[in-house]
Amino acid sequence: MTEVDGLTFSYLEEHPDEAARVLESLEIEDNTALLASLPTRIGAPVLARLLPSRAALIIDSLQEKLVLALLGRMRPSEGVSIIRYLDSAKRSNYIARLPAGRAFAYHLLLGYPEETVGAWVDPDLLIMSSGSSAEEALNRFKRSSRHLEPHLYVVSTDRRLLGSLPLQNLLAAPSDTKLEQLLIPASFTLPASALLRSVADDNNWRHLNSIPVVEKGDRFIGVLHHSTMLARLTGHAAGPVQAEGESIMSTMTLMYWQLLSSLISLIVGLLPGNLQGRDEENH
Repeated sequence: MTEVDGLTFSYLEEHPDEAARVLESLEIEDNTALLASLPTRIGAPVLARLLPSRAALIIDSLQEKLVLALLGRMRPSEGVSIIRYLDSAKRSNYIARLPAGRAFAYHLLLGYPEETVGAWVDPDLLIMSSGSSAEEALNRFKRSSRHLEPHLYVVSTDRRLLGSLPLQNLLAAPSDTKLEQLLIPASFTLPASALLRSVADDNNWRHLNSIPVVEKGDRFIGVLHHSTMLARLTGHAAGPVQAEGESIMSTMTLMYWQLLSSLISLIVGLLPGNLQGRDEENH
């Protein structure tokens, strides 16, 4: 099954959800051979839509270079849902070989208990400080090689979410306009520590496809996509069942990450010249 004809290729590209359901009915060896023969831009969306436990079996049989390329094409939340099933040594190896920013996102997501909102956020967004100009924001859009949402998120110097800004508004604004003058204020956020099931029926999902997520201190860490939440709750992004002791350990890990994040923010704030502004420019 290593040869992919044009019809199959088009089907995989245009219907990744349906393709994933078909692949789940085939043998793992066939899945592995197919994924190895596809461009990663086609293979990654299909792999991300498989049951994570099955996707983990597939990547366990692929060459490391291809696995890293596939993980690089997915949202971090999608990649994390898969590598949770790998043994800790392999998981650590893959994360260590990812680009620094993406590796940090993986560590952050793995630090939240699996049943919480924080474990499923998408941090791969364009985030800029409120003092940046429209021109600077547009240049960031142009320089980015990632597939970004058609809007950016605006934060304060201490990473508190101030609001968002659609790309079309940015294009229409004078180049020297500050983002703080253009942003649409954030009216609603989700706490990273909230249980995923507890936010499923929130009324805001009626008119939003993604909702910003904040951790302790209202620091912005990413967005929760409605599609990701539904996939998790309906079983298509289900993780391994945790024993009671593992659940307690996950909660302790969450507390550790929150404390570590607070300490990092405190230390950066005390550095000469406050390096956070420079950090904004480098992301």
